[in-house]
Amino acid sequence: GLVTTTHAIAGAMYELATKPDVRQEILQHPACLATAVEETVRLHAPVVAVGRTACADVEVCGVEVKTGDRVALNFAAASRDPEVCTNPQKFDVYRKEVVHTAFGAGPHRCIGEHLARLEIRVAIEEFLKQIPDFELEPGTQPHYESGQLRTMKNLRLRWAV
Repeated sequence: GLVTTTHAIAGAMYELATKPDVRQEILQHPACLATAVEETVRLHAPVVAVGRTACADVEVCGVEVKTGDRVALNFAAASRDPEVCTNPQKFDVYRKEVVHTAFGAGPHRCIGEHLARLEIRVAIEEFLKQIPDFELEPGTQPHYESGQLRTMKNLRLRWAV
């Protein structure tokens, strides 16, 4: 949805503003852009946790969950699992396989994921065409609002006119 795309575009701009070497790789090798989009949604997924109600008694990693208990599935953490993703904190436009849960999984998978990817890709391409050299405004950091969803509330960028 719109929240997903807006947050991911802001995340992409943050990554490119703080990593000029990555920005140059994308400018010099446009084939990296597809992986940059996937890395963006992996690291800047707007869905932090999804709530569910247990429908049966079960034990998970030594913790008893009873029927009717509310649990939160941490989708954001799953996209940074070091058992699935080598060096999961790194924004790597050469990562061979980008595994993430940014668009959900199974029957609850986001129906708009393909449109979201396209919107993120076009936003990056068009921004870089117009403003190939930019940075985070010195002394600033983005601010987030978080709960079940996370959104970047502001991102201050600077570039030459």
